[in-house]
Amino acid sequence: MLSSNKSLSLLFIFILTTIVYSTNAEGVQKCCSVYYAEIAEMPNPSNQVYAVSIPSASYKISSKIAQRNLRRISGKRPTREQTMLSTDRFFWSNPMNDTSTIYLLVLPEGDGTVIYGVLKTDQQEWVEPESGSQALFFANYLKELGESIYHIVIEDELSDLKKERRKLQSKIKRNNRQIKKQRKRITRYNNEISQIREEISMLQTEQGELSSDITQKRLELERLKGEDRKAYRALKKEKNKKQKSLNKKKKAEEKLHKDILDQREKIDRAETEIRRIQDERRETETDIENLRNSRRQLRGKLNE
Repeated sequence: MLSSNKSLSLLFIFILTTIVYSTNAEGVQKCCSVYYAEIAEMPNPSNQVYAVSIPSASYKISSKIAQRNLRRISGKRPTREQTMLSTDRFFWSNPMNDTSTIYLLVLPEGDGTVIYGVLKTDQQEWVEPESGSQALFFANYLKELGESIYHIVIEDELSDLKKERRKLQSKIKRNNRQIKKQRKRITRYNNEISQIREEISMLQTEQGELSSDITQKRLELERLKGEDRKAYRALKKEKNKKQKSLNKKKKAEEKLHKDILDQREKIDRAETEIRRIQDERRETETDIENLRNSRRQLRGKLNE
């Protein structure tokens, strides 16, 4: 059972045996106290109990502190797997959501360290980890030992806080330098913006003048267009008048030509009629002459 839950146990020990950080309402990080105790009744003197005072419901683990505490527990450099698990990606929540002291029993085994359970001693109750069988097994085992636990304060890890403070101070100084540079840059940009605004104002003034000139030119053009329209209308009217007169003359010429043709046709008919009458007259005269000749002949015969 112990070997089957080794991975889960490692995760608990990596998280709970580190210095735990929490953030208060003002955003300031505080360090929790860590206690160390030995169980005299245990056959292996390296068996240890770590107690962590939990200040709030959830925490973020520092990987550097986790690695250092793992080295302190096992006496050797953490393995690659332990280092990967001891990152600040892991979170652990307090199931009871209070500030009670929680104790963690650690039994070194092989290359790693195995967690068997955690005990909330002020109420003599177990806070179950992921596996309930682990807590039940270790609760019975600890009760057999008589629950003899001795607390010795190791350290508050103030040096880490000082290092963190120095890092933050250097970061603040670096940020301040960057802020000064940014302010100078902003000032330069503001000056450039002011110059650009002045140029824009001048261009807007020139644009206004040009707009006024364009408006006047447009009015003049409209006036000229109006005059051109009047002249065009008058010219068109005169042209239409001349065209009408020309059309009348053309119609008159066509009528006169038609009349001439009609007159010529009448004259032709009259001449034809005259020639016919003249022909008839000549025929009549010929007939009369013939009759006269016949008459003379008859008279001559009668006289004989």
